[in-house]
Parts: sequence; structure tokens; C-alpha cells
Amino acid sequence: MKNKIHILDCGFGNIQSVKNALDYLEVHNEILDNLNNVKNISHLILPGVGNFNKCIDILNKKKLILQIRNYVEKKKFLLGICVGMQLLFQYGEEGGGTEGIKLFKGNCTRLKTSKNMPLPHIGFNSVQNPNSLLWKGINKNSNFYFVHEYGVDENQLEGDQDVKYAITKYTNKFISYVENKQGNIFGAQFHPEKSNVDGLKVLDNFAKLVN
Repeated sequence: MKNKIHILDCGFGNIQSVKNALDYLEVHNEILDNLNNVKNISHLILPGVGNFNKCIDILNKKKLILQIRNYVEKKKFLLGICVGMQLLFQYGEEGGGTEGIKLFKGNCTRLKTSKNMPLPHIGFNSVQNPNSLLWKGINKNSNFYFVHEYGVDENQLEGDQDVKYAITKYTNKFISYVENKQGNIFGAQFHPEKSNVDGLKVLDNFAKLVN
């Protein structure tokens, strides 16, 4: 059974691409711009494209940060994509630096760069299989599509027993996927909606999650 997924439109997300992917998977979905009525919401996607600081500012103005925290406290499912994942951490340095939603420990910083590996990091790259429910049916070290300059360095979560996570290597190793111990909060630095069959499988598995 596939659950209905709500897509949170805050004005900075890749909304249509996510919706198109869910439509292709025949997952019932709806776009909304607030969480005033979470009673009928069980699966929520927070897409994100752009500047961490500006995205948090929008969430603050819409009074969504507390609503998101209250939503996940009810053990409901949340998936943050790209900047949407970054926002789930404690702090992001992009745009001058600002606090995040604070659902995961760690700070989001600019990736290292080199002559042969410029920023932004664009294209397909491998993601270690994190032994997650969202990885059901996906091969180890499958490739997913990335577009970003900032990320959470792997050492930010090293030794943290409250999360599962996967690593991807570009100029440095960063967290490309994260999941809380309770199994209801997920983050993907990559874009599953643009990652072909494996990316669609991540979204399909998310839609099938049940408490």
C-alpha cells in the first residue's frame, strides 16, 4: 500500500519535479504551503533548492519551523531533499550563517574544492547503502544525482548512535543520506526525483512506510 504524500511548498523547492516523480509512481500526492492541519498528513516531503539562510528565513516568516518539529514529534514521516535535508541540521554557514530546524546534530558547510573538482558538485555519484528501509530493493553503492555546494561533513555524525547515514565522496566525504533512530525523519542530499530508477525507488519506499 502506498500512502498519500504531501509536498511542502515554501517557495524554494523543486516542487514540480518531485510531484512528477510521484505521479509517475502512481503515488497520491498534494502540494500545500502550510502545516496548519497535520491530522490528515502522514508523509511529508520538504524539497529545497537555493540558499540555506534564505530558506530558513522563509520558514521563519511562515512560522513553519515549529510546525515541522511538532509534526515529527508525532512520529509522522518527513523526507528532506537537497537543501531540504540541510535545513534539518543544527546550523548552515551559507548566506552568512543561521540556525537550522535542529532535527539532526551537525553543521552544513561549504564543500572543499580543487582544480579538477570544482563547485557546485553536479552529476551522478555513488551513495553507500545505509541499510535503511528507504533502500529496499536498491543495490549497494548505487548512483544518485547531486547539485550542491554545501553539505554536512562525515565527521559531524561520526559516532552518533542516534542516526543511520550514508557517505558520498567528492573533494571530501559528506553525508548524502541521513535517518533518525526512530525511523521517521529522513534526509537526502541527492535528488531522488532526478536519479532514475534507484531514486524513484527511494520515493516509492518512502510512500510505503507505516508506523
